[in-house]
Amino acid sequence: MLTGAQLEDVRAAVTAFTLRHRKMELFEGGMARGVTLAPVDTTADVLALEQLAVRDYWDQVRLPSGRALRAPERSSRRQPVAVARSWRSVASSSAVVCRRRSPGPCNRCR
Repeated sequence: MLTGAQLEDVRAAVTAFTLRHRKMELFEGGMARGVTLAPVDTTADVLALEQLAVRDYWDQVRLPSGRALRAPERSSRRQPVAVARSWRSVASSSAVVCRRRSPGPCNRCR
């Protein structure tokens, strides 16, 4: 078990290390090394996520004031993602997300 002084030394070393890197660098480096690091995202961070842009997740919405905002694309707000279980996923206890967004398994899920 660490003593108070040792804990402060570890905290100082971790703080110094994390201040030298951007949040996404730390996250990606952790993923590559099998280390769990979970960034706390701001609204700006979520709006900048490449995976959402690639999936055309955002719609431009014009407010009555004339200001334009990005909001989740309408179909993603309306349609629930269907979750199906295949014999493989039941054996491993993990759900398969069906990309068809409809009830029941698709050919990919069977």
